[in-house]
Amino acid sequence: MSNQVAISNKVAISNKVAILLDAQNVHFQSETQVIALLQFAKKYGKPSYVKAYAGSIELNKWASIWDKWGIECRWVQASASHKNDADKKIKADCMHYILPNPEISTVILLSKDGGFSKLVSQFQSHGKKVIIVTQSWNQTSEKLQKRVGLEGFYALNQVEKMFSRFNNT
Repeated sequence: MSNQVAISNKVAISNKVAILLDAQNVHFQSETQVIALLQFAKKYGKPSYVKAYAGSIELNKWASIWDKWGIECRWVQASASHKNDADKKIKADCMHYILPNPEISTVILLSKDGGFSKLVSQFQSHGKKVIIVTQSWNQTSEKLQKRVGLEGFYALNQVEKMFSRFNNT
């Protein structure tokens, strides 16, 4: 019986979800999309590490909404000389907090940037499911699309429609 308890406890603690939003890369159009994303994530487990990486433009527009829904904001420089600061912070946080954490079983990355394909491979090699949510299919790096396949790739408006259908039933 103690083995059953240990197994069920392991399943319970390894069902956490990390959500990483490259807000300079993928842009919400409404608060409904924020809510839809969080509901979508719950299909895979409990959102436990939820961060938006954004410059002052995105923070001015979205910080209060993200805060309302429990999304922590990580400020990044937004200038030509700091073009990849969001990517660097996302990657650093992933190496420090997500990759070594066996409790996080799913990572939802909102980005269209092919520079994340190596990170996606690292997640997968650690047994983590990776889902890419992006603005649109045709603007997203083919590297990312190939890494996760069709079953791991969603457009933000698709996630919003799934949420709307769920709420209307």
